[in-house]
Amino acid sequence: MAAADFCEVIISHRRDEEQLKIINQRLDKLFRLCFSDLEYIKYQRFISALGYFIYFSSTNILGLQSLGEEYVGLLQINSFRKIPSLVQRLIFVFIDIFLLLPNNYQILNIFPFGINLKTFLRLNFVNILKSFSELFKFEGYTFGKRIAGISYLSIRPQQNKV
Repeated sequence: MAAADFCEVIISHRRDEEQLKIINQRLDKLFRLCFSDLEYIKYQRFISALGYFIYFSSTNILGLQSLGEEYVGLLQINSFRKIPSLVQRLIFVFIDIFLLLPNNYQILNIFPFGINLKTFLRLNFVNILKSFSELFKFEGYTFGKRIAGISYLSIRPQQNKV
């Protein structure tokens, strides 16, 4: 097995995003059916975080491949070339859910920070993290996977290797 190519990781990530979009659409319909309009408006910003949590808790946290990883033939590994521990997988999911999803900066409202710090974090912190996230995606990883020390091996033979 060889280290995964950049293209394989990107294709895997895009396949996971397609599945997340489907999950979020279904959650949106469920929220509309179960909640009044006022409650729906209040909680709709958390739908993407809930969808992300459902998807990655039913795949990565349980130690299974995500649909994108299975589609491309990728296997998650840590720096010791072993399957990542539960703690590493939890770190990845937690960081990606609560720090990188665009609508979740409102979560900062629940913390009792001073007004200046809260305003600064709300306006800048998420944008800084999004910038770092995009830089990490150039290497094929999300911010959470980079922090957790998760990388990929390709299960399939490499077509571009001689």
